[in-house]
Amino acid sequence: MMLHELLQQPSCRKSSLLASVVAPSVFGALDTGDTKCLEVALKIICKISSDDDTKSYLVSSGIIAKLCPLLSEGRHTECCLNILRNLSDVKEAADFIIGSDNCLSSISDNLDTGSCREREHAVVILLAVCSHSTEDCSLVMKEGVIPALVELSVNGTNFAKDYSIKMLQLLRDYFSSSCSREVATNHAAENPSNGSICKQPISNSARYISRKLNIFSKPRSLTLA
Repeated sequence: MMLHELLQQPSCRKSSLLASVVAPSVFGALDTGDTKCLEVALKIICKISSDDDTKSYLVSSGIIAKLCPLLSEGRHTECCLNILRNLSDVKEAADFIIGSDNCLSSISDNLDTGSCREREHAVVILLAVCSHSTEDCSLVMKEGVIPALVELSVNGTNFAKDYSIKMLQLLRDYFSSSCSREVATNHAAENPSNGSICKQPISNSARYISRKLNIFSKPRSLTLA
């Protein structure tokens, strides 16, 4: 509790040295079965994770691996998502989110069913992950986030609307680029003997995604173009 009170002071909260001293003992509290200790530890980590000087340290210390089980179990969800949001602008954090068991799926679930704050955190995290590596867009799309993003872009808070639209733009661009690459690949596989092109059937899921993304190419109030 003393550490938590100490970190209320801006000068302490912004100290990377203090974070490096505090973090190991706080991490230990995450492994205890004490609910109160866990809650206080998460609040402390949430505060120090907002400081750019401490983000890389927290990521390299394995904080994301400790948060993922809590997210999967639905425990302290808002605080866990807030920490991931704070860290998500670090490339290594995005890599851990993608590579950790059930982390991406838990974030995607909260994008769909979470509270207003949880949904805001989730869309910021997903946008950061996809912005670091467009190849990760395919993994995010496989989580079925398109319907939730579309709904959030219409009915979410102003903040959530802005970020969900940015996310949909990014996914639309990725999907268009992927389709172009597929066409080029098929064209390269053309049979020179008869001039026919080896075409692959478009899957139902691809058609569904295309329809969802195409609504942002039409002249509507939510048009992204």
